[in-house]
Amino acid sequence: MVQDVTREFLHKDHRARLRERFEREGALSLEPHVLLELFLFDVLPRVDTNPIAHRLLSRFGSLDGVFSAPYEELLTVRGVGPATASYIKRTSTEMTDSIVNSYRSSPVSSFEKAAGILIWTFKRDQQTKLVVINLNEDCMILRIDRYRYGSIPDEIEKEIGELAVSADAKSVIIGVRKGESVPDDEKISEYVKVNDVIEVSGFNAASLTP
Repeated sequence: MVQDVTREFLHKDHRARLRERFEREGALSLEPHVLLELFLFDVLPRVDTNPIAHRLLSRFGSLDGVFSAPYEELLTVRGVGPATASYIKRTSTEMTDSIVNSYRSSPVSSFEKAAGILIWTFKRDQQTKLVVINLNEDCMILRIDRYRYGSIPDEIEKEIGELAVSADAKSVIIGVRKGESVPDDEKISEYVKVNDVIEVSGFNAASLTP
């Protein structure tokens, strides 16, 4: 009985530490298995999700691989039953929304935080090619705009700038999916300050600002 109580205490403490680390450091700084552990907490409230996360990543190679894996293949991983496999398929989109929303509670004051928001926003919709984060004077998020297009529209810089002005944004961060055309930040700067232009590829990000 004492052993069971101790195990449960350590289990809860581990989960609390991971959640605190996520709040403190953001998603981008966390290892893939940690993010997957956090994701599995809700569906497996009394199970150590660490080994399951490692097995999923070993089987499918990456977070992308896990979340795009067919239901039947998820079931081949030890520790993943029908409820967990269904949860992964059903709520991966909800997870990305939750992660992005978690960033709204504090200023976007570093490249790492901005990159994290953009990575998970692009993950939310694979058709999104351009993302604009509108910030107030304290670098808090006012609005996140997503753009889907065949080729970059004419005067998109004007549209970005006018939307920022209408939102009373003091600055913006531009995110571009790798391989897509990059808007002219100097033209956008005629309307609003551009803090950074960041190119995103999967779970990697790089600043395009000199």
